[in-house]
Amino acid sequence: MYVSQISLKLLSTNYSSFLQNHMVSMSSSSSFHLSTLLNYEFTILKLKNLEIDLSLPGNLFIRYYFKPGSEKTFRVDTKCIPLSSSNSMISLNHKALFECRVNSVGADPSFIEDIKKKKKKMSVMLELRWRRRGYSVFGMKMPAESKVLATVNVPWKEDLVERWVKLERRSRELRGKEIEVLVGMKVWEKEGESGRKEIECDCEGCKFGWMGGDDGDDACF
Repeated sequence: MYVSQISLKLLSTNYSSFLQNHMVSMSSSSSFHLSTLLNYEFTILKLKNLEIDLSLPGNLFIRYYFKPGSEKTFRVDTKCIPLSSSNSMISLNHKALFECRVNSVGADPSFIEDIKKKKKKMSVMLELRWRRRGYSVFGMKMPAESKVLATVNVPWKEDLVERWVKLERRSRELRGKEIEVLVGMKVWEKEGESGRKEIECDCEGCKFGWMGGDDGDDACF
């Protein structure tokens, strides 16, 4: 699968940091150790029934928020959605990977099961957005603000290989049938050495760390 670039941002109380490059983590210290990695993969495969005025200047993209069940929230912007005179079915092939790392040194195995149970509280909020073309200030390209056209909240109650979900209209620019997006969700566990930096977690007494990864083209500006 072609993996598209994302603009990945961690939103939390008193903390905000853009994640760049491949599998970047947030931390103030680093160590090399054996870890259990819980991998959460989210994909946006296709978009259908999109009817929009193509004369509008700007770009269409999807923004979504991954909420792991704690105060932390990952915000992701996809690349621009290609539009044409016929938008009945659009392929996106966007994929993002989030990892929750549990250090094997000093961590109670029961915490791994605890974080798995939190999956029932997890969700992904999708927003179909339209952004006017950016402008330049002293030669620097500045992105314009975006507008929400449609939204949907997808609970992460079970692993989904593929599932069509309907978006609720939030703007008059959309018309015709209800827009649907094909998404995928899955979780798997693996163990291995990790040289990535540690981050603090909201769980008492454990050593969890959340990371996000991306690869591909630039996000939509």
